[in-house]
This record gives sequence, C-alpha cells and structure tokens, in this order.
Amino acid sequence: CLFPAFATETEASTENATAESTEETTVETTEESTEGSTEEPTEESTEETTEETTEATEKPQVTSGVFGTADLFMWQFSGGTLTVSGNGHMAGWSSDMPPWYHLRDQIYAVVFAGNMNNIYSRALLGCSNLTSIAWPAGLTIIYDQAFSGCSVLTSMDIPSSVVSIGAGAFSDCSGLTEAILRRNAVTIGDGVFSGCSKLRDIYYDAAEGTWNHIWVDSGNQSSWLNNVKIHFSELWI
Repeated sequence: CLFPAFATETEASTENATAESTEETTVETTEESTEGSTEEPTEESTEETTEETTEATEKPQVTSGVFGTADLFMWQFSGGTLTVSGNGHMAGWSSDMPPWYHLRDQIYAVVFAGNMNNIYSRALLGCSNLTSIAWPAGLTIIYDQAFSGCSVLTSMDIPSSVVSIGAGAFSDCSGLTEAILRRNAVTIGDGVFSGCSKLRDIYYDAAEGTWNHIWVDSGNQSSWLNNVKIHFSELWI
C-alpha cells in the first residue's frame, strides 16, 4: 500500500519542482527582458527632445531692430507690415541681406517712414507676398535688386523724385503687368525689369525725345524693352 502513496508524493514533488523551475525561468526572462529594454534610451531621447523644444521656445523671432551707420535707422514688423524709419542715406546692413530677410514670406506691405534719399540693395528681395509700397519722402535712388522677386506685385508707380534705378531693381517681379516711370529718372540700370514676363506697358510722363536722352543700360534691350509698349505723354501725371 506504500507504493501508490510514494508515487503520489513523487508526482507532487515533480510538479513543485516544475512550478519552481517555471517561476525561476519566468523571473530570469523578465529580468533579462527588463535589462534589455529601451526605457532608458527612450527617457534620454525624450529629455533631448524636450531640451531642443525648450531652446526653440526660448528664441523668439526677431521682429524689430536698428541698422545703418550709427544705428540711425529702425525697422519693425507687425501684422504683415514692415515699417522702416529713418532720415538721410540708408547705409545698408552688415550682412548680404537685410535684418528682416527671415520674415520675407510674411511681409505683405512695406512703409518707408521718414525722409530717406535711397532704398538700399536687396531691401525687399524675395518678398513674394508684397502687395503694397508706401514710398519715403525725398527718395532719389533705388539700388540694385531692391524689389527683386516681389512676384505678386502687379503695378509699379515709381515716385517722380527718383533719378536713378539700379540694376535688376524690379527683376523677377513675375506678376508685374505695368510700370510708371517719371521724367526725372535719368539713369536706368541693367535688367531693371528682367524676368517680368507679364510686363506689357511702361507709362512715361514725357515725350519720346526726352526718353531718348536718358541713359538706359544696353542690357535692357533683350530683357524687357523689346517686349513692352512705352506710352509717351507730357499730359498725364
């Protein structure tokens, strides 16, 4: 009668040993799985991402500043309008591009406030959404590429005070269809309207004889003069 009981104890012992082995295996597997997990790298990655986001948040977009000789000119951007203020000669900027260049896609209007005699090179270069220009008082010179790439401008009325227009000043204004030039503009640089594929009409407020006496760079012949009609008149203003 002892053998059946012994067999039962043996089976129970085997079952206990199997259960303990299974538990140990489960614990070892769990520990190994935990050791091999990516929790720490994930936390590090999250921390790095958070730090990068914080750094980006801590660097607000610059929307105002000063420039020119002795910082006599000021600029401010708000609500899609760039306002440039100052008097005299706009001396330019320390780099190739103006200090508001990073905002070029957000500029819809520009206001030149003050009595400044020039608009410096590349002032509004690439402002592809610019639709409105408020010219400064006393403007005499528009420098090279000042409004190049202002692709949604449809017309350009250059003030009568302007005597010189630099090379490529309005180049690649692909939406431009007409422009008004005044008799005081005696110097027109190379490719002023080059790349203005829709430009068809130039209105000049003087007679053809006056036009023939101003200096127009020869580089304009193939770029735009041959593709537009010049309307001469001493009557309209």
